[in-house]
Amino acid sequence: VDDVAEVTSAAPSTPSVVAPSAPAAAPTPEASAAPASNSTWQPIEAAAETDGVDISTRISAGLTPADVPGDADEAALMASIDVELSEIDSAADVREGTENGTPPPADPVQRDAIDDLERELSDLDM
Repeated sequence: VDDVAEVTSAAPSTPSVVAPSAPAAAPTPEASAAPASNSTWQPIEAAAETDGVDISTRISAGLTPADVPGDADEAALMASIDVELSEIDSAADVREGTENGTPPPADPVQRDAIDDLERELSDLDM
């Protein structure tokens, strides 16, 4: 222990100075006034009129323009799909209350007995 005390007392203690890896530039008034997240964004140029896909390109690619309504057959098909989807959505409560299409027993004692049986059978390997 004495040797350690001699070594530490013999070595002069100099404070270590850590220099930054790159010189820090003086902040600009705009960067110092804005929040840190805003000072990192670069402005972008406005969209030109030629941006996007023009109608002639859409037609040559086989796509119809977005503002063209479909024909009567497409409208009838969309209406029938909407009706079917609304029927499916309205039956969601019925589906959630069934197990493989079979509703649970109305009697709470029977429901508890089925739950107990399912717990007992859940450990079986088939």
